[in-house]
Amino acid sequence: MAKPTILLVDDSVLMRTIIGDIVRADDELSLVGAAENGKVALDMVKSLKPDIVLLDIEMPEMSGLEVMEHLSLMSRAKVVIISSVAQVGSP
Repeated sequence: MAKPTILLVDDSVLMRTIIGDIVRADDELSLVGAAENGKVALDMVKSLKPDIVLLDIEMPEMSGLEVMEHLSLMSRAKVVIISSVAQVGSP
């Protein structure tokens, strides 16, 4: 079985590094790219066709929510939200 491919999207270099290291440490996952904003992410989704997108919500250029709207029209990738602004118990 092929490893799920992952695209990481976060405007923070530090968070891209930390989360990227975590994903790369798992032999059952394949990190195929990292984007610094939503616009770059959408271009990367077109070319890389990831299975999963790890997506920050608060970003310049295009928010994670805007990215999700576009993704729903162009990809079947699953989205996992990664955000420091989420509150415990929020949906």
